[in-house]
Amino acid sequence: MEENHYYPFGLTLTERTFIIGEINDIKFGSKELDSDIGLNWYDFGARRYDMQLGRWTGMDPLADKYYGTSPFAYVANNPVKYIDPDGKRIVFVNGYLGFGSPSGGARYWGGSDSSFVNGAKSYFSDFQIPYFTNIGYGKFSSAEDRHSSGYRYAQEHYSELTEGMDMTKDNFEFVSHSMGTAEAAGIIDYMKQVGWNVTKFYSFNAFQAKDIMINNKTMEDFDTKTYTYGSPRETEIVDYQNINDPVINDIPFLRSPGDIPNADHYPREKSNNDKSYIHRAPINNGSIWKRIDDLINMENSGEC
Repeated sequence: MEENHYYPFGLTLTERTFIIGEINDIKFGSKELDSDIGLNWYDFGARRYDMQLGRWTGMDPLADKYYGTSPFAYVANNPVKYIDPDGKRIVFVNGYLGFGSPSGGARYWGGSDSSFVNGAKSYFSDFQIPYFTNIGYGKFSSAEDRHSSGYRYAQEHYSELTEGMDMTKDNFEFVSHSMGTAEAAGIIDYMKQVGWNVTKFYSFNAFQAKDIMINNKTMEDFDTKTYTYGSPRETEIVDYQNINDPVINDIPFLRSPGDIPNADHYPREKSNNDKSYIHRAPINNGSIWKRIDDLINMENSGEC
């Protein structure tokens, strides 16, 4: 047994360390402490970390994204607010661009520093720079069309999606809205097919939800058409919907309301927003992440 306490940048509070038996090398950030030659660096996989300086020993592979910060700085010099547990990445897949929705990219979600985006980072304990899609959809497109489009998008943007990541250690989470859910399902299927872990997929007010398919393969599944394996882990799928959302329930001809097949959780609730705001209401609200947990707990207990 071993108990360790740390200063924010990872130095051990020696007076509060208790060890019974053999020393455990897995310590700060659940990373291995390499003390064989007296350097006392942590092995974070892609590079080493010197907790005495609070700096990486090599450049951050995503340093070009942080022009105002040293490429050797650990978690943007703010270890109280941020952590770097395993190099995960959140991918936000936008919905339809038009009819009052803002442009794509980070703006679709209220900006890269919005309460919704920051809420997702905290929820997934993932403080890497997210990836924001900027995809346009045909207003009469089907869920199958968008799934195929998402698959092609992942093929064409693969290097951007995986920049600075290591397939053997890192994984993805996906967040989607409206028409973007079927697109995200296509992206996920491609990423899993080539071997990436996609651990979580959270959809908000999915359009044509009943028609959305995601293969959710495991490593044992082998695709004889592409000669590739599925992901080592299945993806947790959460299908959040406002039951009174007119966009997903009332649009003539195009609507296909219902549940995403084979999702793990179906948090449902009525929105108190004005009818014209219901569809985007969840992604305009950072507190939705806490609300989802509450609804899932109620679902598990049989309350809803």
